Amino acid sequence: MRSIFLIVKKTTKSFGNKEGCRCCYCCRQCENSALAGFYNSLLVTSSAATTVASGDYYFLIQRIEGYNVADFNLGTANAKPFTVSFWVRSTTTGTYIAELYDNDNTRQVSQAYTINAANTWEKKALTFPADTTGAFDNDNALSLYAVWWLAAGSTYSSGTLQTSWGNTTANRAVGQTNLLATVGNDFFLTGVQLEVGKFATEFERRPYGQELALCQRYLPAINGAGVIGAGFCGGTTQGFIEVIHFVTPRVAPTGITISAANTFTIYGNSAASVTPTSITLNAGGIIYFLCKDISKGSPLAGVLSSFVPGPLKSLIDGIALSCK
Repeated sequence: MRSIFLIVKKTTKSFGNKEGCRCCYCCRQCENSALAGFYNSLLVTSSAATTVASGDYYFLIQRIEGYNVADFNLGTANAKPFTVSFWVRSTTTGTYIAELYDNDNTRQVSQAYTINAANTWEKKALTFPADTTGAFDNDNALSLYAVWWLAAGSTYSSGTLQTSWGNTTANRAVGQTNLLATVGNDFFLTGVQLEVGKFATEFERRPYGQELALCQRYLPAINGAGVIGAGFCGGTTQGFIEVIHFVTPRVAPTGITISAANTFTIYGNSAASVTPTSITLNAGGIIYFLCKDISKGSPLAGVLSSFVPGPLKSLIDGIALSCK
């Protein structure tokens, strides 16, 4: 069993896993979801009345790596069904589409579900058939998308719903309600779980430390006071810091997000310290920083003893590395 964290994709552009507003909707984590046993949920709210053009699509997706779906035995005589269960609530009743998209073989399968009552939590359990065609790659690359449609143009909804595995684009989201038709429409999602087989079980509640480690595989984060790492100098105005990952990332870091460069302090062989002017990530996954030129006695004149957050401006001051 595996829980799923969600990101948003809209029209023909993806904006990653950040909370925020885009054109006609807003997406954010919602606390105190008023559902027993589930404190947090994902909320999408329509911020503009939207008529969906033929080529537009709006959906929530989760990317799943190959190692995490190997037990479905895709492409063999022993292939197994997929069951997705979740809790959903919306202001807008009607038919919605959930989909599994096989990225390794460009095939997909869809199931319709109904939101029966407005503003009411409802549990859904959908079983998707096994697929004896193709195979998931047994690696850390993207193999499967789990998809929750919110609105679909005719390019994706003008055929017959694809309830068996195939690759017809027009069959992906037939019958999908347009959640974005009215300003203020919302869609809550929580308690998502993907399982092998035909039956949904109770939501698996893993220890907090285990969930944290699973998240750090994709987004290592450094937050709060303390030593981040040690490194070496590349001159009087630059240096390199190698950060130790307590959880092995899925891939070497490809991006970096910092609260602010001036919230960090660099210490060297002397008692002096330096505040960096910029912090970036080089191709090898090493944090690279620049600071003002200080000549004799520079703490950059030798091995760097530590790189620590300075006076924190808020609890979110820190570094996040992208290993998605």
